[in-house]
Amino acid sequence: MSNEDSSNSNKNSNNALLDMRYNSSKTKIKLPVLTKEKLTPMSVGFKLKKEDKDSEAPEEFVLCEYDSDDNEVFLYKFCDDINNNQNILNNFYAVLSEKEILFFTSESKNELCDLWYIYKGHISTGKEKYNNTNYYTINITFFTNNFVNKLYFLEEDICLNFAKKIKESINDLDFNDYYELNDKLGQGHFATVNKCKKKISGEIYAVKIINKEELKPIDLDLIQQEKNYLSLLKHPNILSLIDYFEDKKHIYLVTECCNGGDLISFIEKNNKKISEKTCAEIIKKIAEGIKYLNFFGIVHRDIKPENILFSKPDEIKTLKIIDLGVCQTLTYGEMAKEPIGTSGYISPEIYSHEEYSFKTDIWSLGIILYLLITEGILPFDNENMDYAIIGKKVLCLQQEYPDEYFKDKDKLKNLLDRMLEKNQNKRIDINTLLNDSWFNILNS
Repeated sequence: MSNEDSSNSNKNSNNALLDMRYNSSKTKIKLPVLTKEKLTPMSVGFKLKKEDKDSEAPEEFVLCEYDSDDNEVFLYKFCDDINNNQNILNNFYAVLSEKEILFFTSESKNELCDLWYIYKGHISTGKEKYNNTNYYTINITFFTNNFVNKLYFLEEDICLNFAKKIKESINDLDFNDYYELNDKLGQGHFATVNKCKKKISGEIYAVKIINKEELKPIDLDLIQQEKNYLSLLKHPNILSLIDYFEDKKHIYLVTECCNGGDLISFIEKNNKKISEKTCAEIIKKIAEGIKYLNFFGIVHRDIKPENILFSKPDEIKTLKIIDLGVCQTLTYGEMAKEPIGTSGYISPEIYSHEEYSFKTDIWSLGIILYLLITEGILPFDNENMDYAIIGKKVLCLQQEYPDEYFKDKDKLKNLLDRMLEKNQNKRIDINTLLNDSWFNILNS
């Protein structure tokens, strides 16, 4: 075969493929009728060429009810008018189906007009002025050819919500598309915590930004575990996960914002002013959070004042347990083995390398109760918080009750004795703790 024949053959083959694609686009494809019928208007356009600039935007958008859980939208899309060789605006119904966007000519969705494969792409959002109208845009960049398709919206919240659905479908979520980063709240070894504002609602949250390049594999596992626990647990005294994002370099955990500081700050600020009733309020809230964890078979393993935050200053009802990365889920009868915790709050069974269970958190809570009553004194302490020295005290010594703090507080001392029982099998459980008569002080 000559080069010319080969070239003609290729051309004919290409033309045949083009004809097949064109004809198929004109064919009605019957699809199952979708049950979701709440539709939202948006205008959608392919990447505009110079000659497109004279195209007129739709004069009227009929607003419909928007359901954030719905993947179906009413839209306008730029398309080719083959007869007049120009781009015009037509209206379509679009459905986001996993990693594809399907376009239909009518609400019945029985005629498929176009299909965008978004398996490999990157999604960003922005703003653009077109024909004197301000639009919010979703920009879809396809990695195969770097071509950009743009979706145009009049409403920012609808734009961002739909963009997030697309990003979730292809695992291309971007924190900065949905949140504005604000003041830094704290700094750790491989993470920073900042305030952030949700662009749609203006609500303020906290975001933990984790540098993945600084992490070891075990650290990544702990962060993934924390994310899973935060997603699962919904309790007023446990920190809630609002959103999660991940890119090549960072992980973003968006949570409730706790502006009231931690329990240590509360003790320092209220030095010699914390009443026994206030102590009972705090301990009860923490205990209710621990009980909720236990309901799911979860032992926290690092209950300490630094992991107790206040959403608002001095508002005990807003208290939150945080740092669930070291939690462990135990099945019925299972025991934990790994020595986890913070010196000064670790239970005797961990110091002595025994297996342990949910009651290790009861010990830590007892330490916090003692700390609150004494306004900052640990029952088993060392100036340098030396792990070994404190461990020996925990295993060998009994807590003392100075009259300065414990005079005429027999119910309190009795409860502390049962919370700080060195034998974990004899230690009080969480349900018995919450029903202890000492909490009757809250009714006085």
